[in-house]
Amino acid sequence: MNYTVCYLKNLNNKYLFLYRNKKKHDLNKGMHIGIGGKVEPGETIYDCNKREVFEETGININVFSLLGVVKYVDHKANIYQAMYVFYSEDFIINDNDYICDEGDLYWLNENEFYEVRHFKGDEYFMKYVFKKESFGIFCCYYDGQDLIRVLHNGIVVL
Repeated sequence: MNYTVCYLKNLNNKYLFLYRNKKKHDLNKGMHIGIGGKVEPGETIYDCNKREVFEETGININVFSLLGVVKYVDHKANIYQAMYVFYSEDFIINDNDYICDEGDLYWLNENEFYEVRHFKGDEYFMKYVFKKESFGIFCCYYDGQDLIRVLHNGIVVL
């Protein structure tokens, strides 16, 4: 399964996150995550990125760049996913009062991100996102909610 996520940075050096708190059965419930979702059949990752950002936020992104790929593996749960990580500073907010049906939207700076609940594996690639740097590929291995191993471009970092 392939996914996209986009980190939108505003003029106040804050990034838009989705606090997942509205769906009953949600693997991401209670977590702050980037804006994105599943790549549909026949859809490119670029088209998916634009669509998902608009569907979840009402924001149109004009220019965005691919920073890298994060692969998630949980053998016990039979999860094998690839997430394409995008970044944008060039977007149009159409509605400041947009209501997302998956959770609440928050603008957080880097320090605030580390203070809120998020997936531990996100910390490995977010340090690159906050610097707008390409990072190649991260592979995050989970056992349920526990992060047990991380590879960065083939090198073990956890």
